[in-house]
Amino acid sequence: RLGAGIAGLCGDGLARSTFVNALSNFAALGTGKLMENRHVRCVGCIFDIALEEGEVLGETWEYVFKVVSEVSRLKQVAEHLKADATFVDDALEDRDSDDSDDDDDDEVDKVVQMSEKAIDEFNAQRVSDAIGDDMIDKVFQTSGNLSDAAVREFVEQLCRVSRMEISGYGGVAASTSAAEANTRRRFGAGVGVRSRIGNQQPIIFSLQKLVEVAHYNLGRVTGLFDVLGEHFTVTALHSNAAVSMYAVDGLRQLSLKFLEREELAGSEFQRSFMRPYEDIMRKASHRTTRELVLSCIGQIVQVSGAKEGGTLRSGWRSIITVLGLAGKDESEDLSGAAFKQLLGFLDEALGGSEDSRTEAYVVELTSALLMFASSNKRNAQDSIKAVEGVMRIAGWLAADKNRGRPRRKSSGAASTNGSGSNGLAFAA
Repeated sequence: RLGAGIAGLCGDGLARSTFVNALSNFAALGTGKLMENRHVRCVGCIFDIALEEGEVLGETWEYVFKVVSEVSRLKQVAEHLKADATFVDDALEDRDSDDSDDDDDDEVDKVVQMSEKAIDEFNAQRVSDAIGDDMIDKVFQTSGNLSDAAVREFVEQLCRVSRMEISGYGGVAASTSAAEANTRRRFGAGVGVRSRIGNQQPIIFSLQKLVEVAHYNLGRVTGLFDVLGEHFTVTALHSNAAVSMYAVDGLRQLSLKFLEREELAGSEFQRSFMRPYEDIMRKASHRTTRELVLSCIGQIVQVSGAKEGGTLRSGWRSIITVLGLAGKDESEDLSGAAFKQLLGFLDEALGGSEDSRTEAYVVELTSALLMFASSNKRNAQDSIKAVEGVMRIAGWLAADKNRGRPRRKSSGAASTNGSGSNGLAFAA
């Protein structure tokens, strides 16, 4: 532990990586082997390093997160055993009390006789007894105490491990390097044990923890969202619908957290973290995922888009774009729901109300209506209504009463290019 900390302080990445990687290997997690006291001590040492040396761990967070992920799984197995009052074979009951580092050879026969499932259950009980229930949460809570550079490395490595956990089972997220694939096969975030005992579902532990880490670092999340947004977008395109939907739901949680903060004038930060919804709606292969995106958009509007006290500003652009993309969807129910909501925003934009939320985004509304007019071939009635909507906008823009006043308000959605990014600031 001290060697890893000193190597990190000295900037020796190779030595630091060697120390932590050696500990993770000696922990014997995910190997399907019976864990001895020495293995459990290695696990505890890795947790100590995470809590005490996090500022200097850098890329070696990868090894830490793999250990934490497997420990979390083993603790779940232990909880399941307690709930079912199931225990490992009676022959192993005395092993906990008089086990030592020198009795490995004496236990060979017992290990051979144990099934892989029994070994996993025994390891789960041993790890659960040694690692406190709050230790896993503490590892991720400590990210709030790291410097900006250190927390970015923390998030990048957590995304990396999350990608490893998910990508071993196919899908778009399976675009890992050969080195990552070899690492996954060697340690694999528990792939060895999980696959042998019949659980081959993608693992979302690290994906869940990314949402928590973003919450702990909400004050500086603007510098992290490029990493978070890319990972959640790619994961949302996974071939497994459950993983895809969980990623979308995680993105929704992040969005609502970010929208609790007011957007500064001239900023387009909301648009940047809402853009993943556009990519997911455009590329997702599962209809359930696209339906969830539309549902998330509706919830965001309801929670953060209120006329009074709402914080939604430049994010409206992505919301309207997502509704337009729904016009290309094969599901009539999905496209119909999106079109109804889009017409509501159009009525509000052209209604002349001083507190209109969407008046500043007429260009986006026009583009969305054109998507329905050109793509929704199965529902001619909606296409006709979309064309009528475009004509309404044209008449509204041509009316003398609307000339001479800028369409974009002086709110957080204001553009810095003088005339507005949507080109709707007309001169008198």
